[in-house]
Amino acid sequence: RHKFRENFKNTTNLPTYPTPAHQPALTVCVASSVFFFEESLTTMASVSSPLSGTVGDIIPAAGSALKTVKSTTTLPEALAVMGAHNIYAVPVVNPGTGVCEGLLSLSDIASFLVQQFWKESGVDSFAATCELSTEKMASHLATVKHSFDTQTSLATMNLCRSNAYCPVTKDVSLANAVRRLATGGSVSRLVVVSEDKKPLAMVTPADLVVAFNKRSEVLGAFGDVPVKDVCNVFDSILGIQGSHRVIDALALMVEHVIDSVGVTDDDTDEVITVMSVKDLREALIDFQKLIMPAEAMMKEVRQKNFKAIAPVISVKDSLSLSHVMQKLAVVRVHRVYVRDDNGGSSRYTGVLSLRDILRAINEHTKA
Repeated sequence: RHKFRENFKNTTNLPTYPTPAHQPALTVCVASSVFFFEESLTTMASVSSPLSGTVGDIIPAAGSALKTVKSTTTLPEALAVMGAHNIYAVPVVNPGTGVCEGLLSLSDIASFLVQQFWKESGVDSFAATCELSTEKMASHLATVKHSFDTQTSLATMNLCRSNAYCPVTKDVSLANAVRRLATGGSVSRLVVVSEDKKPLAMVTPADLVVAFNKRSEVLGAFGDVPVKDVCNVFDSILGIQGSHRVIDALALMVEHVIDSVGVTDDDTDEVITVMSVKDLREALIDFQKLIMPAEAMMKEVRQKNFKAIAPVISVKDSLSLSHVMQKLAVVRVHRVYVRDDNGGSSRYTGVLSLRDILRAINEHTKA
């Protein structure tokens, strides 16, 4: 791969040489290019106190095994690893050297499936997918099955366009970790690597929010602002009806580059649950489940987890950011929906994700 250094003050990409061992670097891999985001030791020392510390302070202790897959691992084999350990993404390593080559997520696998399905069926959108009969859908999926079963992890990395590889060292500051996840666009997690580029751990927005929830100084007075001032506002939740099929839900996620959608009741149009790509992992293994109604699939998934269908986790728009942050840290969900607190209305007006919180922290600590 060709390596380039991105100059933050100049958009020109300049050739670079290997990063010195004493100088920690943030690297982002998008498609076939690698970009280095470097910070000097001087910069690290001057990090403001609210975000003091390094990535090494929050990663699991040595000896906690990070699950990985080889670049030659097929998608069914990778799904087996993810399912056995209930994880969303795994580092992909070179089978000969153990060097990390990228990340594979459930969204990447779902994207490959949907793209192959669209290619086989001749459609290219969520709306067109919904119009296909279940019989035709089953026939197309049977054809896609062979290519799916032989597809490698290496060839599937970041197909979802939101899972770019961003390796960091343990010495990278928490401030820069927040910055990368808050502003990195397609970066959804950081991979902590050793000096020889072997993966040690992963850092997600959830890890940072849980860590910062224990440090009141991170938000300070900014934590008192109402959540409506920092959430993403919308007119309606992007979602599907309960009678839509699982493949329809995946098509919607792929089309909008998201990893979850709301599921609404066919009669009342009320949102009854949120379906994530992680909930649909079994459908990526058993293609028969792809043509199941979404509501039936969610009931099956929740029952296996000894739960009823998960209600939509929501908060009033007047609630403070610090309170919402505490709630996210405790219930371990990736987002909450924000509802109107005016006159007892239950209308959803926005959504606040873990990355939205990191963006707020990043802006607040820069000010």
